[in-house]
Amino acid sequence: MIAAIAPSDFTIRISRTEEIRIGDIKTAGQARLLLVEVQIAISKLERDLADSVCLTASARAWRRRAEDALKAKRASQRRLQVLAASLDREERRQANATVADVEVGNAHARRKAFVAIVTERFPASVVEDVWQEVHRRCPISAETGRIEA
Repeated sequence: MIAAIAPSDFTIRISRTEEIRIGDIKTAGQARLLLVEVQIAISKLERDLADSVCLTASARAWRRRAEDALKAKRASQRRLQVLAASLDREERRQANATVADVEVGNAHARRKAFVAIVTERFPASVVEDVWQEVHRRCPISAETGRIEA
């Protein structure tokens, strides 16, 4: 899903000397931290542009470069917002799946313990009768391996 947001080799320039590839961002927290850095840079550029007076040719050239940098920062900001939201959704999905797996694992462990206790405490003929009744009440499909409703 991240590939739909931006190519993994797309880079975001954090400062003059620091860049980071989209593919290197693995968590929503990392994306949010970078988003804050980009937002700070955007605020600084906007403030510098508002305070600048372009009387000379070099000042006008600086202003053009600053406006181009501002456009690039805003594009990076949008990409990071989408990436952070996507990673956050994926992290929540994985967390929910893990909780469900633990709950299923706990239920299975309890069933196994129940069967072990019943097998220890009751004669084999009683246990066999109980299993037959279970299969009669909850038949399992030979095709799907699931309980038939």
